[in-house]
Amino acid sequence: MRRGTVLAGVAAGHVGLLWWLAQSHLSTPITPPVPLLVASLVAPAPEPTPVEAAPTSTPPEPSKPVPLEKRSKPMPPSPKPVPTAQPLTAVSSAPSPIVAASPAVETAPAAPPAPQPSPAPAPAPVEAPLVLPRSDAAYLNNPKPPYPPLSRKLEEEGQVVLSVHILPDGTAGEVKLKRSSGYARLDQSALEVVKKWRFVPAKRGNEPVAYTYDLPITFSLRD
Repeated sequence: MRRGTVLAGVAAGHVGLLWWLAQSHLSTPITPPVPLLVASLVAPAPEPTPVEAAPTSTPPEPSKPVPLEKRSKPMPPSPKPVPTAQPLTAVSSAPSPIVAASPAVETAPAAPPAPQPSPAPAPAPVEAPLVLPRSDAAYLNNPKPPYPPLSRKLEEEGQVVLSVHILPDGTAGEVKLKRSSGYARLDQSALEVVKKWRFVPAKRGNEPVAYTYDLPITFSLRD
């Protein structure tokens, strides 16, 4: 009996459930199925690692005011802050425009200047030949040195050589004994006479010049 009652209760529950489902199906609007969107899974780009800025030095704290009674000694200067390097930032610069170079115009090299002819050296002056002085010209009338009588008696002979400086006017400027005859009397006789002689002066071209030359005088008993 009890079993039948249970079965009847179960059946009644099923009928009620079916009735409720039918009612809810009629009252609830049918929602169309939502299409499923399949998104492609793409790995996200890695985020750039932030560049840590260089630590900046902390500026020194301002010094506290010192009472007047403690200002007898000068305070040391506060250290200056050391500038720190700032992080470099990449600056993107636009590429400079390329300007096409104009083709170089070839120019012919300038011709070197023609060498100037050097002036011809002036010819060296040619000296006229020197004509030696003379003392034997007939028109001069120069007397021979006298033979000292004692030298003739003692048979003294020899040749005296005198150095005579003849001036352009033909006079003897200075007469010196260059070589003795060996006898003082003969030498002295030649010196005294030649000092009074006249000469044909030496000439260079047509110009008379002073000249010193050696004049020999011979003393011989056979003359």
